[in-house]
Amino acid sequence: MGEATIPTIRRFYQTLGLSDLDVMKATGATCKLGIRFNDWLEPGSSFIHPFGLFGQDLKGVPFHNYWLRLRQAGIDPGPMGDYSLGASLAAAGKFTLPSRNPPSSCRSSTGPCISTPACSPS
Repeated sequence: MGEATIPTIRRFYQTLGLSDLDVMKATGATCKLGIRFNDWLEPGSSFIHPFGLFGQDLKGVPFHNYWLRLRQAGIDPGPMGDYSLGASLAAAGKFTLPSRNPPSSCRSSTGPCISTPACSPS
């Protein structure tokens, strides 16, 4: 069982002087790229909400506006998750640490998935 953490927890432990690796080693945490919602649209379907961006903004307009405009025009742009590096990595069972200065189209974020027994008193 993993506790539900989101990337903002990283700011908390970084203020304590801890790195991602420090926390992962001490708690046995794994990296978490997003949250999977099963049976999202219908039974048997799933959706990964990534910790990162969907698509690329263009001229100050968020990507999802273009995605929605295509749908409204009767064009199937495909699943929103196909436009997310984090969701695509998670769906493929892959992982990479985020770069400090990635190109804007390659941004993803992670959070630790901390095992409950590691946080319980002995």
